[in-house]
Amino acid sequence: MGAPTGGEIPDHRWRVVDSAGWAFLIGAPCGGAFHFCQALVRGSPRRRLAALAHAPRVAGALAAYSAVRGALESAASVARGREDPWNSVAAASAAWALLDARRGARVAACSAVLGAACGAFVEGAFIVYVRVFVEAPPPPVPPRDDPGHTPTPGPGGFLGIPRQEIVVQEIDVDDLPSYQRKRLLN
Repeated sequence: MGAPTGGEIPDHRWRVVDSAGWAFLIGAPCGGAFHFCQALVRGSPRRRLAALAHAPRVAGALAAYSAVRGALESAASVARGREDPWNSVAAASAAWALLDARRGARVAACSAVLGAACGAFVEGAFIVYVRVFVEAPPPPVPPRDDPGHTPTPGPGGFLGIPRQEIVVQEIDVDDLPSYQRKRLLN
């Protein structure tokens, strides 16, 4: 089994490695930027080095979470026999619970609920993104050629208030008396 060349990840083991690698690549600059901004706000000269010191720790923690989540998601998809968003939600919940299990059962249970909520939010946002931006919209439905069907006009106007027709009348200025002609021309 070789390394994936692109597109779909064919093997679950490569999915775990891929997700951990991407999480590390995202965590390093984001962790560095966060700690750099925090150092600027606090103003300590030694804190400015915190960005360099803490960025690898943040990246490693995010990669560890992502590896556990990827392994659990792969296990759920193999156990259920299908790929769907529920695998990801369950994996996020279990990963948060496992990573916080050392702090006690109550904290792990709360983390599981929070992980499920975050996983559901991320999966929902991804589904909306795919439907809106990736999938092509359905083709427009052509109008029916039914001779008995007459379309009813819509309400028209602003907030359903029917439009009033504007009537323009042409007036010959020569037919007007002189006092009205002066008022119209000025």
